[in-house]
Parts: sequence; C-alpha cells; structure tokens
Amino acid sequence: MEVTSFSTIPTQENDGSKSSHIWGSSVDDRVEIQTDKLHQCELLIHNTTLYEMNKLRRILMSQIHTMSIEYIEIERNSSVLPDETIVHRLGLLPIYCQNMDDVTVMEDCVCGNESGCKDCSLPFVLNVTGRTKKRFEVTSDHLQFTRKNVKISKERIPIFFLRNGESVLIRGKIQKSTAKIHSKWSPVTSSIIICELKKGAYRLSFEGIGQIENKELVRKALHILRHH
Repeated sequence: MEVTSFSTIPTQENDGSKSSHIWGSSVDDRVEIQTDKLHQCELLIHNTTLYEMNKLRRILMSQIHTMSIEYIEIERNSSVLPDETIVHRLGLLPIYCQNMDDVTVMEDCVCGNESGCKDCSLPFVLNVTGRTKKRFEVTSDHLQFTRKNVKISKERIPIFFLRNGESVLIRGKIQKSTAKIHSKWSPVTSSIIICELKKGAYRLSFEGIGQIENKELVRKALHILRHH
C-alpha cells in the first residue's frame, strides 16, 4: 500500500477543522486522522462496519511487530530487588529500532536458539554501580546497545534504585514479535471504538507507546486488514 502525499479536507465532526488523508486511493476517502499526538491518535473511518472496526482494533493491539527485551542473563545483582522484578521491569521498556524490518521475527528465525542470533536478536548491556550516599536511580538511559539504530523510545524511564556500593551487571537480547506471543510486544496501551456517529462512520482512538509513529501504525494495520 502506497503512502500518498498529504491533502486536507474539512470534516463534518469538527465544523470545518482539517484532517489528514494519507492512504492509497482505495481508502483515501474513508480514513481521516483527526488527532495525531505523541501518544494519542484518533481516526474517523467512513463507509465501514462495526465488524471491520473491531478487526482493525484487534490488529493494532496484537498483530503489528515491535521490539522488546526477551532474553536476559543476570551476572551480578547486589541490589535489594530480586532478579525476577528487574527482569519484569526491563521487559516493559518500549524499544525503538530504526531498521526493524531488517530484523528476523523471533519465532520465524531458523537459528532455533532461545537467546537468538545476529539475525533475530540485538544485544544490550546494563552495568551500573551505586556510588553516591543517596539512592542512585537506574534509568533506561543506562542501557548500552551495540547498534546505533536502537534506543528506548522515551528518555530516563525509572527502573530501580541502587544504594552506595550496590551494582548490577545484566546482558540481554532484544527480539521482534507481536502481542500474540506476549502483551509487551503490543505497540498500543489501549484501543477504543466510539459508537457509530452516523451511518457507516466510526471513530477509533488508540494510545501508542512511542515505538512506531501513529501514521505508520495505522498504515501497517490497514495493510494487514486488507491483505489477510
């Protein structure tokens, strides 16, 4: 599906306010992006059914590939937190990968290794020691990635605290999958259909995590809806 140049038309819901049409010719007159903020997007879709809208909502939540921390080895942990708590918190960090299409899907990789390989896994290291009398905050900024095109999608997300002298050394792998495997791979936190506004017109609202831009999320979801 080709992404076309932007055009704007007035919407009936906003008394002449403008919305962006960004999709190919077959759906350009049906989909309007009415809100496009960092973590919030609202679509107005015409000439559709509640059945199709629910399919689109479910695709947004569970069928779009994202990156997440999956494999972790804890070599040292002298903090008060158990290993399982740290692993859980790391798994919830939203990962942005610029060239995600070049990474092989975890469950489709021929390597068959739990820890993955260079084609399906991107390594990272978390090596931090508390060296202050006050509690030292370990955040997402302390993760070190071997590839420059990988980062946490939001800066300074708190993970845990270390007291003076406490330290952790963690190595892990980031892998690509969907929320059908685990909810941590979902690119959205919520997706809501607003009841039929007029015959055949519905509004879909979702909150993104920041791994994928809203417009790209919708493009991918519509592509899956049309071709699967």
